[in-house]
Amino acid sequence: MQIESIIRRKNGTTVVFDNTEYHFNSPVAEGPHVATVENDDHAQRFLAIKEGFKIYRATPSPIKTPEPVKAKEPEPIEGDVNGDGVVDSKDERATLTAAYEAKFGKKPHYKMGLDKLRESLE
Repeated sequence: MQIESIIRRKNGTTVVFDNTEYHFNSPVAEGPHVATVENDDHAQRFLAIKEGFKIYRATPSPIKTPEPVKAKEPEPIEGDVNGDGVVDSKDERATLTAAYEAKFGKKPHYKMGLDKLRESLE
């Protein structure tokens, strides 16, 4: 069991019980002074001194969530209107319709086929 010395001395605290020496010190500056006490009787004696000792409970370090890996944007494919990486007749129609509108200032007739759209744009 780990026991913490509430009283923090510059060089730590040393206590001897039944020929067993316990060193309460901290490996880091301003950290808690802790010793591992394996003998249950000794642990009870330390904990009986409420002004001086308590059970050491390490504060959990904040859990760092990994940053999500950003997926690489696919290279745009000419004629791919949906951005799905596939050029289908719907994508091609949307691309040709936009080009038709830019060239003629109006939408093509809704019954105009893809071949006719291509011809009118050439």
